[in-house]
Amino acid sequence: MRRARRHEKRHMKTPDVIATGSKDVTLFEAQTNAAASWLSSRCQARIENPHDQIRVDRRDETRLIHDLEAAGFAVIRQRL
Repeated sequence: MRRARRHEKRHMKTPDVIATGSKDVTLFEAQTNAAASWLSSRCQARIENPHDQIRVDRRDETRLIHDLEAAGFAVIRQRL
């Protein structure tokens, strides 16, 4: 039973959003319809399909990721 618990801790949930940051901006790409709808509403942006990206000023990245996680979405952060 111990092995199963260790495996569960290492298993990562499929992300709802991928946040890709660069020097000045972060691109948020929803991976699910629910996350796309939430981002569209929160950022006042029009998203045509779940994989459209929303450009956010780097200074707002941390707050938006916190809000996404508080809403129950899994977020993966990556840097360019």
